[in-house]
Amino acid sequence: MKRFIIWTLWLSLLLILSTGSVLAQGETYTSEQDALWSMLAPIIAIATMTERVLEIWWGRYEKDTVWPNTNGVTNTKEKEYVFHKQQCSQWLGTAFAFIVVGLTNARFFRILGLDVLFSNVTIFSNPEIGGILDNFTIGTILDWVLTAGIIGWGGTELVHNIIEALIKGRSLWKETQQVRTGEKHLMDTQIFYDYILPQMEKMGLSAETFYQITGWLQALNIPFDKMISAAATNTLDTFFAELETTEEGLKVSQALHNLMERENITPEMLIQIPNMFALINDDIRERLIQC
Repeated sequence: MKRFIIWTLWLSLLLILSTGSVLAQGETYTSEQDALWSMLAPIIAIATMTERVLEIWWGRYEKDTVWPNTNGVTNTKEKEYVFHKQQCSQWLGTAFAFIVVGLTNARFFRILGLDVLFSNVTIFSNPEIGGILDNFTIGTILDWVLTAGIIGWGGTELVHNIIEALIKGRSLWKETQQVRTGEKHLMDTQIFYDYILPQMEKMGLSAETFYQITGWLQALNIPFDKMISAAATNTLDTFFAELETTEEGLKVSQALHNLMERENITPEMLIQIPNMFALINDDIRERLIQC
């Protein structure tokens, strides 16, 4: 009984220390990558604890007059013994990981949110017990066995490599998305300068006049779309009347009237602009209008 209590205390201490060392490793990663490390920290902690338990086991096994092998090991570098130790370590590690994973329900694929085959085939369910037995399926067994196998046969090195591969894969996907987004922004910008502005020029609305109108409206925090909507609903008079309720708005209203009369800008011309802007992203459009 005394030996069991000592072993329990050792295992608890190792789990705490292992978890702390694992969480500390995430400091060199970005917030998203650190979240993945934190999410999989229990798996790394179990793998680290398994290695420490095996080290303690073989340390005692190789000493004479000590349980579990009172005869000890005379030559720890002998090829046959090294092979025996490696094979036994893999099976003992898998068995130990199988027990700890079962107690903690720290299954690798469940944590990643992946559905293992036959995850919907329930063997039994006991919510009162909770943990791994809450909804025990064939997929649960597969995930359980695979997690224990990864930890027992691969150790912390394999677990680290898998997680690092996941992090690199996620980073690569994110970088690819950023490149695609950048290409889309570049294409939208090119469409704006090579097609939309020349089309407005053909209608009689020069780029300089366009930026004058949008600049005056932006100074009053009024979106250009509001003027377009007024032109489309034939309510430009109401739009200008709203502008003239303030001193600054009155100045802008007079300037817009003079500009539209001088450049012969009609509501029909303004109505056509949204059709051209529909070719590009709204965010890019707002950014380009504010240039």
